[in-house]
Amino acid sequence: MNSMGVTFDNCGITELVTAVETLSTTLAHATLTPFADADVVALMQQLETCKRKLSALDSKLIIEASDRCLPEASGAGKLVPFLRQTLGLSAHDASVRVKITRECGEFTEPSGRPRPAALPVAAEAFAAGALSRDHVRHIVDIMTHLPADIPVETRVDVEQVLVEQSCEGLFPDDLPKIGREILARLDPDGTVINDADRRRRRGLVIGRPGVDGMSWVEGWITPELRACLDAVLAKFALNRSLAF
Repeated sequence: MNSMGVTFDNCGITELVTAVETLSTTLAHATLTPFADADVVALMQQLETCKRKLSALDSKLIIEASDRCLPEASGAGKLVPFLRQTLGLSAHDASVRVKITRECGEFTEPSGRPRPAALPVAAEAFAAGALSRDHVRHIVDIMTHLPADIPVETRVDVEQVLVEQSCEGLFPDDLPKIGREILARLDPDGTVINDADRRRRRGLVIGRPGVDGMSWVEGWITPELRACLDAVLAKFALNRSLAF
Protein backbone atom coordinates (compact mmCIF):
# COMPACT_ATOMS: atom_id res chain seq x y z
CA MET A 1 0.00 0.00 0.00
CA ASN A 2 1.29 3.47 -0.79
CA SER A 3 0.71 6.79 0.95
CA MET A 4 -2.57 7.23 -0.94
CA GLY A 5 -3.95 3.93 0.35
CA VAL A 6 -3.86 2.30 -3.10
CA THR A 7 -3.01 -1.39 -3.35
CA PHE A 8 -2.56 -3.71 -6.28
CA ASP A 9 -5.80 -5.41 -5.27
CA ASN A 10 -8.08 -2.37 -5.32
CA CYS A 11 -6.65 -0.88 -8.53
CA GLY A 12 -7.02 -4.04 -10.60
CA ILE A 13 -3.35 -4.82 -11.23
CA THR A 14 -3.56 -8.09 -9.33
CA GLU A 15 -6.38 -9.26 -11.59
CA LEU A 16 -4.40 -8.33 -14.69
CA VAL A 17 -1.29 -10.19 -13.52
CA THR A 18 -3.42 -13.20 -12.62
CA ALA A 19 -5.01 -13.12 -16.08
CA VAL A 20 -1.57 -13.12 -17.74
CA GLU A 21 -0.42 -16.02 -15.54
CA THR A 22 -3.62 -17.97 -16.30
CA LEU A 23 -3.22 -17.38 -20.04
CA SER A 24 0.42 -18.50 -19.93
CA THR A 25 -0.47 -21.66 -18.00
CA THR A 26 -3.35 -22.47 -20.35
CA LEU A 27 -1.19 -22.08 -23.45
CA ALA A 28 1.62 -24.10 -21.91
CA HIS A 29 -0.69 -27.08 -21.39
CA ALA A 30 -2.73 -26.67 -24.56
CA THR A 31 -2.61 -29.26 -27.33
CA LEU A 32 -1.82 -27.51 -30.60
CA THR A 33 -1.79 -30.59 -32.82
CA PRO A 34 -5.35 -30.12 -34.19
CA PHE A 35 -4.59 -26.60 -35.43
CA ALA A 36 -3.57 -25.78 -38.98
CA ASP A 37 -0.03 -24.58 -39.75
CA ALA A 38 -1.26 -21.06 -40.44
CA ASP A 39 -2.98 -20.92 -37.07
CA VAL A 40 0.21 -21.98 -35.27
CA VAL A 41 2.20 -19.28 -37.07
CA ALA A 42 -0.48 -16.68 -36.26
CA LEU A 43 -0.38 -17.68 -32.59
CA MET A 44 3.40 -17.36 -32.53
CA GLN A 45 3.19 -13.88 -34.03
CA GLN A 46 0.43 -12.72 -31.70
CA LEU A 47 2.26 -13.98 -28.64
CA GLU A 48 5.45 -12.28 -29.80
CA THR A 49 3.60 -8.97 -30.02
CA CYS A 50 2.21 -9.48 -26.51
CA LYS A 51 5.65 -10.31 -25.13
CA ARG A 52 7.10 -7.19 -26.75
CA LYS A 53 4.42 -5.03 -25.14
CA LEU A 54 5.18 -6.56 -21.77
CA SER A 55 8.90 -5.96 -22.35
CA ALA A 56 8.19 -2.29 -23.05
CA LEU A 57 6.62 -2.02 -19.59
CA ASP A 58 10.05 -2.69 -18.08
CA SER A 59 11.00 0.94 -18.60
CA LYS A 60 7.99 2.17 -16.64
CA LEU A 61 8.79 -0.14 -13.73
CA ILE A 62 12.52 0.70 -13.80
CA ILE A 63 11.75 4.42 -13.67
CA GLU A 64 9.35 3.82 -10.78
CA ALA A 65 12.03 1.86 -8.93
CA SER A 66 14.52 4.66 -9.57
CA ASP A 67 12.12 7.40 -8.41
CA ARG A 68 11.50 5.47 -5.19
CA CYS A 69 15.27 4.93 -4.66
CA LEU A 70 14.67 1.19 -4.44
CA PRO A 71 18.22 0.32 -5.60
CA GLU A 72 19.68 2.32 -2.72
CA ALA A 73 17.18 0.95 -0.20
CA SER A 74 17.93 -2.63 -1.26
CA GLY A 75 21.65 -2.17 -0.84
CA ALA A 76 22.32 -2.72 -4.54
CA GLY A 77 23.14 0.96 -4.99
CA LYS A 78 22.47 1.23 -8.74
CA LEU A 79 19.82 0.08 -11.16
CA VAL A 80 21.80 -2.66 -12.93
CA PRO A 81 22.79 -4.58 -9.77
CA PHE A 82 19.30 -3.95 -8.38
CA LEU A 83 17.69 -5.60 -11.43
CA ARG A 84 20.17 -8.46 -11.25
CA GLN A 85 19.45 -9.29 -7.63
CA THR A 86 15.70 -8.62 -7.86
CA LEU A 87 14.96 -10.39 -11.14
CA GLY A 88 17.90 -12.78 -11.42
CA LEU A 89 19.15 -11.22 -14.67
CA SER A 90 22.53 -11.41 -16.33
CA ALA A 91 24.65 -8.27 -16.24
CA HIS A 92 24.12 -7.85 -20.00
CA ASP A 93 20.33 -8.17 -19.82
CA ALA A 94 20.07 -5.75 -16.90
CA SER A 95 22.35 -3.24 -18.63
CA VAL A 96 20.30 -3.40 -21.84
CA ARG A 97 17.06 -2.77 -19.96
CA VAL A 98 18.52 0.24 -18.17
CA LYS A 99 20.02 1.63 -21.39
CA ILE A 100 16.67 1.32 -23.19
CA THR A 101 14.88 2.93 -20.26
CA ARG A 102 17.18 5.96 -20.32
CA GLU A 103 16.43 6.61 -23.99
CA CYS A 104 12.84 5.40 -24.33
CA GLY A 105 11.41 6.02 -20.86
CA GLU A 106 9.49 9.06 -19.68
CA PHE A 107 11.21 10.35 -16.57
CA THR A 108 9.81 12.85 -14.09
CA GLU A 109 11.39 16.27 -13.90
CA PRO A 110 12.19 17.82 -10.48
CA SER A 111 9.19 20.07 -11.12
CA GLY A 112 6.97 17.00 -11.26
CA ARG A 113 6.27 17.24 -14.97
CA PRO A 114 6.97 14.24 -17.20
CA ARG A 115 10.00 14.46 -19.48
CA PRO A 116 9.37 13.02 -22.96
CA ALA A 117 11.42 10.04 -24.07
CA ALA A 118 14.68 10.89 -25.83
CA LEU A 119 13.67 8.50 -28.62
CA PRO A 120 9.88 8.92 -28.78
CA VAL A 121 9.36 7.16 -32.11
CA ALA A 122 11.19 4.03 -30.97
CA ALA A 123 9.44 4.15 -27.60
CA GLU A 124 6.01 4.31 -29.22
CA ALA A 125 6.73 1.44 -31.61
CA PHE A 126 8.17 -0.66 -28.77
CA ALA A 127 5.11 -0.06 -26.59
CA ALA A 128 2.86 -1.09 -29.50
CA GLY A 129 4.72 -4.38 -29.89
CA ALA A 130 6.06 -3.47 -33.34
CA LEU A 131 9.71 -3.65 -32.22
CA SER A 132 11.57 -6.29 -30.26
CA ARG A 133 13.94 -5.44 -27.44
CA ASP A 134 16.86 -6.28 -29.75
CA HIS A 135 15.54 -3.80 -32.32
CA VAL A 136 15.36 -1.07 -29.71
CA ARG A 137 18.78 -1.97 -28.28
CA HIS A 138 20.45 -1.49 -31.66
CA ILE A 139 18.50 1.69 -32.41
CA VAL A 140 19.59 3.14 -29.06
CA ASP A 141 23.21 2.23 -29.80
CA ILE A 142 23.09 3.88 -33.22
CA MET A 143 21.43 7.04 -31.95
CA THR A 144 23.77 7.48 -28.98
CA HIS A 145 26.78 7.04 -31.27
CA LEU A 146 25.75 9.75 -33.73
CA PRO A 147 28.14 12.71 -33.69
CA ALA A 148 27.14 15.48 -31.29
CA ASP A 149 27.20 18.07 -34.09
CA ILE A 150 24.49 16.34 -36.11
CA PRO A 151 21.45 18.70 -36.27
CA VAL A 152 18.39 17.79 -34.19
CA GLU A 153 16.24 17.52 -37.31
CA THR A 154 18.65 14.98 -38.78
CA ARG A 155 18.57 12.93 -35.59
CA VAL A 156 14.79 12.84 -35.76
CA ASP A 157 14.94 11.68 -39.37
CA VAL A 158 17.50 8.96 -38.56
CA GLU A 159 15.37 7.61 -35.72
CA GLN A 160 12.30 7.62 -37.98
CA VAL A 161 14.14 5.69 -40.70
CA LEU A 162 15.50 3.08 -38.28
CA VAL A 163 12.10 2.50 -36.70
CA GLU A 164 10.24 2.36 -40.00
CA GLN A 165 12.66 -0.14 -41.53
CA SER A 166 12.53 -2.27 -38.38
CA CYS A 167 8.73 -2.28 -38.39
CA GLU A 168 8.77 -3.27 -42.06
CA GLY A 169 10.70 -6.45 -41.31
CA LEU A 170 14.34 -5.47 -40.90
CA PHE A 171 16.12 -7.98 -38.65
CA PRO A 172 17.75 -6.60 -35.49
CA ASP A 173 21.12 -7.97 -36.59
CA ASP A 174 20.95 -5.83 -39.73
CA LEU A 175 20.58 -2.55 -37.85
CA PRO A 176 24.29 -1.99 -37.08
CA LYS A 177 25.07 -2.15 -40.81
CA ILE A 178 22.27 0.32 -41.54
CA GLY A 179 23.65 2.57 -38.81
CA ARG A 180 27.12 2.53 -40.36
CA GLU A 181 25.65 3.35 -43.78
CA ILE A 182 23.71 6.28 -42.32
CA LEU A 183 26.79 7.63 -40.58
CA ALA A 184 28.79 7.31 -43.80
CA ARG A 185 26.19 9.42 -45.60
CA LEU A 186 26.04 11.99 -42.80
CA ASP A 187 29.80 12.34 -42.59
CA PRO A 188 31.38 11.05 -45.82
CA ASP A 189 34.62 12.99 -45.24
CA GLY A 190 34.92 12.21 -41.53
CA THR A 191 34.79 15.91 -40.64
CA VAL A 192 31.70 15.87 -38.39
CA ILE A 193 33.06 13.39 -35.86
CA ASN A 194 35.33 15.18 -33.39
CA ASP A 195 37.57 14.20 -30.50
CA ALA A 196 34.69 14.64 -28.05
CA ASP A 197 32.65 12.06 -29.98
CA ARG A 198 35.56 9.64 -29.92
CA ARG A 199 36.05 10.11 -26.18
CA ARG A 200 32.35 9.52 -25.65
CA ARG A 201 32.41 6.22 -27.54
CA ARG A 202 35.75 4.84 -26.38
CA GLY A 203 35.80 1.97 -23.94
CA LEU A 204 36.52 -1.73 -23.61
CA VAL A 205 34.44 -4.56 -22.22
CA ILE A 206 36.37 -7.55 -20.90
CA GLY A 207 34.36 -10.70 -20.35
CA ARG A 208 34.81 -13.22 -17.59
CA PRO A 209 37.51 -15.85 -18.11
CA GLY A 210 36.32 -19.05 -19.76
CA VAL A 211 37.13 -22.56 -18.61
CA ASP A 212 40.38 -22.32 -20.57
CA GLY A 213 41.33 -19.08 -18.83
CA MET A 214 40.83 -16.92 -21.93
CA SER A 215 38.65 -13.81 -21.97
CA TRP A 216 36.88 -12.07 -24.83
CA VAL A 217 37.33 -8.33 -25.35
CA GLU A 218 35.25 -5.89 -27.40
CA GLY A 219 34.82 -2.14 -27.56
CA TRP A 220 35.93 1.05 -29.27
CA ILE A 221 39.45 2.44 -29.25
CA THR A 222 40.79 5.80 -30.40
CA PRO A 223 42.72 6.15 -33.67
CA GLU A 224 45.88 6.78 -31.66
CA LEU A 225 45.53 3.55 -29.66
CA ARG A 226 44.68 1.67 -32.85
CA ALA A 227 47.91 2.87 -34.46
CA CYS A 228 49.93 1.75 -31.42
CA LEU A 229 48.26 -1.67 -31.36
CA ASP A 230 48.82 -2.15 -35.08
CA ALA A 231 52.53 -1.52 -34.56
CA VAL A 232 52.72 -3.94 -31.61
CA LEU A 233 50.77 -6.66 -33.36
CA ALA A 234 52.85 -6.31 -36.51
CA LYS A 235 56.10 -6.47 -34.52
CA PHE A 236 55.17 -9.65 -32.67
CA ALA A 237 53.21 -11.16 -35.59
CA LEU A 238 50.14 -11.72 -33.44
CA ASN A 239 46.81 -12.80 -34.89
CA ARG A 240 44.31 -10.06 -35.52
CA SER A 241 40.58 -10.34 -36.00
CA LEU A 242 39.35 -9.51 -39.48
CA ALA A 243 37.10 -6.87 -37.89
CA PHE A 244 39.93 -5.31 -35.88
